[in-house]
Amino acid sequence: MQLAILARARQVIKLVCIMMSVLNFSLYIK
Repeated sequence: MQLAILARARQVIKLVCIMMSVLNFSLYIK
């Protein structure tokens, strides 16, 4: 059970990192 929660948390963190990098990239272009 904990492993599944860790895997999901890792996926969420990866998505958040991607979204943050995209936001920073768009702000940098502006």
